[in-house]
Amino acid sequence: MTKTSLTLTWEAPDTDGGGQLIGYYVEKRSNYSTRWVPLNRAPITLPTYTARDVTEGQSVSPVMGKSNRVI
Repeated sequence: MTKTSLTLTWEAPDTDGGGQLIGYYVEKRSNYSTRWVPLNRAPITLPTYTARDVTEGQSVSPVMGKSNRVI
């Protein structure tokens, strides 16, 4: 963590739930808001992400969701 960024890492799921895993999306939310803000536009393929424009002392709640391709 720096004054303006935070690096997140997580473990990939053991199962893909029956669909091909194509990536992850990362979102943040300030403690005083109910709105989730997406941090990446395209799915990321590795279970790590550096969130930028996060200020020191700001409380955010990251959530990772997987994206599956529907055939």
